[in-house]
Amino acid sequence: MSHNRHYVKLSEVARRLNSLSAFPTIVLSRESVGAAAVSGGRVELVVVSRIETAVSIPGIISCNGDEDCPEGEACGLDRKCG
Repeated sequence: MSHNRHYVKLSEVARRLNSLSAFPTIVLSRESVGAAAVSGGRVELVVVSRIETAVSIPGIISCNGDEDCPEGEACGLDRKCG
């Protein structure tokens, strides 16, 4: 028997998108559970994988200095051009 669960709380995603800082990333994880009956009882295997990757969000330009920003914009303390 195997179970795969995929959960995304849209309210949490929306809240985080409204408070993004520079260099945004997304973390995705997956858990898979398998079990089998054996003579001594039951064996269960849980496999968890996690990945974090950078994302590009329209309207957010991350920066380390003014030279990373479009002309007329400056790199702010939050490391976003504005």
